[in-house]
Amino acid sequence: MSFFSKLKRNKPFFVLFLIAFFVRGAVVLVKMDSFDADPDQYRALAENLREYGVFGNGETPTAFRPPLYPAVLRCFYMLTPGTSSSPECSCGLLLSEKGATAFLHWILGVLTVLIVYKLALMLSFPRQWAFAAAFLVAADPILLAQSRVVMTETLAAFFAVLIIWCLTLAMMPRQKKVSFFLGIGLVAGLAALCRPVFLLFGLLVFLGLLNYCRMRKLLLRFALLFFAGFAAILLFWGVRNQVQMGKMIVTTTHGGYTLFLANNHSLYKYNRHPGPFAGPWNPEEFHQRWESIKAEDFEEYGFQPGAVGELRQDEIAYSSAHKDMSEDTQGAMIAAGVRLGHLWQFLPYQTDPNESVAKRICRWCVGLFYAAEVPLALFGFLYICAPLVSFARRRLLVSPYWSNWSWPVFLVIAVTLPHILYWANMRMRAPAMTVVPIFAVVGFRVLISRKGGEPVAVGGPPTPETDEAETEQTS
Repeated sequence: MSFFSKLKRNKPFFVLFLIAFFVRGAVVLVKMDSFDADPDQYRALAENLREYGVFGNGETPTAFRPPLYPAVLRCFYMLTPGTSSSPECSCGLLLSEKGATAFLHWILGVLTVLIVYKLALMLSFPRQWAFAAAFLVAADPILLAQSRVVMTETLAAFFAVLIIWCLTLAMMPRQKKVSFFLGIGLVAGLAALCRPVFLLFGLLVFLGLLNYCRMRKLLLRFALLFFAGFAAILLFWGVRNQVQMGKMIVTTTHGGYTLFLANNHSLYKYNRHPGPFAGPWNPEEFHQRWESIKAEDFEEYGFQPGAVGELRQDEIAYSSAHKDMSEDTQGAMIAAGVRLGHLWQFLPYQTDPNESVAKRICRWCVGLFYAAEVPLALFGFLYICAPLVSFARRRLLVSPYWSNWSWPVFLVIAVTLPHILYWANMRMRAPAMTVVPIFAVVGFRVLISRKGGEPVAVGGPPTPETDEAETEQTS
């Protein structure tokens, strides 16, 4: 095949690359001041890693935040001039820390869009529909907004679609290699150290692999090696915390606070009156109560510095949340529904009472974008999941086609379920926004189709391979 033939065949890929390159680049570079803020202290952790070689504050270790994003930032800070105390940590390039962060988010954003396109093709989408799904990811308001702040969403979105693409590739009959599944497990473990929702996603993937090993006569070691890689990364982080913090923690010490923030009497009262549609809840009363609880604990047990105090605060946050939930079970159930609504809502809240006309128009454009995309995605999601409840289509559950679709389904479930209990807002669905456009394209194609059929009709039939051929490849 000549160069021009290849170029013509891959034209959608190159067009997407240009779109993602310029759109994501413009978003992160036009207003670099947005990287000045460090709301979750990730940049501070990255700088501490560079200065002291410790994930924490000075010489004091912490597990309050997931470690992967600060570690990646620390690597990219090698592109910045070194400090007087650590000149060896620089390669001498003239990027500022903001520039290095923008460069990281720019690269991750472009790669995410391109992988979504390749994934859609592997799910048997025609090129124009794969292009549409990837374009929606490139233009996604949440992903664009989060690419301008020092937070984990951009890296998490990249890991989400990377893992699903690798799983889809690995499940192809001629691609099944033991080492491939081990590598995917390692990547999934790293993702869990970026955002804890990937812990649930990794477990769902493991159960899915066990199911396919049983139903499709695949070798069990595929699933076991995935789990070995996944568990090895989490065990490494857990052992570090055992040694430095005194407790085996495979996620973070932030869970108690997040649970208490989502389940407290102040929020329960607000959900009843004036209600969640009145605007965002003001957590001032909650913060005052939390400081009071910590002060009471200080009076009773005394000052507990460093890791001991961090672990203690996580414990009392969990116990306070459980207390409020048990005292007001109805409020807890209402709050669970409200959180799911916040996670998947279309229109962002107006947080500034003096909002300009331009910001209001932008906010409503975001609302219209998701009002069109999310319902279509829900329809496509239900269509893909139909074999779970349809006896006529149950046989599809063991087909290579549906096994590829199970990974995006697992991701949406893993992003949604934890927020039944834990704090939620729109940005926290960012990892799932890499596959939501794929489901939206499925929903749209089904709606415009004049005839129904099996899910394979969505994107065309998969490569015809028999289970016997698969078994030969795995032996």
